[in-house]
Amino acid sequence: GLMELLTKVSEVWKVDSERLITSAEDIVNIIKDHEQEKIEETKLDRTLFGKAYMHYQSQFDQRYGGFGNAPKFPSPHNLMFLLRYAVTYHSDSALSMVEKTLKCMYQGGLYDHIGGGFCRYSTDEKWLVPHFEKMLYDNAMLVLVYCEAYQVTKNPMYELVVRETLQYIMDEMTDESIRKVKRAYQTVKESPRTNPRGFSCILSVHFLLFAIAFAIIPFAFSIATS
Repeated sequence: GLMELLTKVSEVWKVDSERLITSAEDIVNIIKDHEQEKIEETKLDRTLFGKAYMHYQSQFDQRYGGFGNAPKFPSPHNLMFLLRYAVTYHSDSALSMVEKTLKCMYQGGLYDHIGGGFCRYSTDEKWLVPHFEKMLYDNAMLVLVYCEAYQVTKNPMYELVVRETLQYIMDEMTDESIRKVKRAYQTVKESPRTNPRGFSCILSVHFLLFAIAFAIIPFAFSIATS
């Protein structure tokens, strides 16, 4: 795995850093040469945009938004393409797919309405039960797509999502040790390792009723005694 690879790289770096640098440069040059060949061979055809749109339309979930079946991932890059397609080609249907998905993701369990931020994916087609893990790259990309959706539609809900998600990132995906490093963030926030996984993130009905009562009783008492 990655941890073993990093450990090995660290060991080699201490005794023969030049070999690692040479290997890295060789790999980069091979990738550059390969990409240059692809660029020379590929000509961008505008019909590709229409084909991509038709593909997304065929995979779109009309009822719950998103694409394909469970598990459902946010896939913000797909939504960003559709937003650009909607604006460029004045496509109401492309914009409708984006808005349906953004609203369903936010209104469901994929978005943490208490703690903030988006979970990695939904285990069901309704965006109801999330995988209890939050990734920095997902939340960063979702901030972008909600922000762009607000630019296009001026829907205040999208602005709210952007502000709340950015606040979550600042509050929960940084800590004192890494705030000292400029622009440093945690890449992931995992749920506690309970069995089954994510169980500690679920509120029982009894706990929820107790929490509501605990919040209402002082308020009701203050009204009764005023």
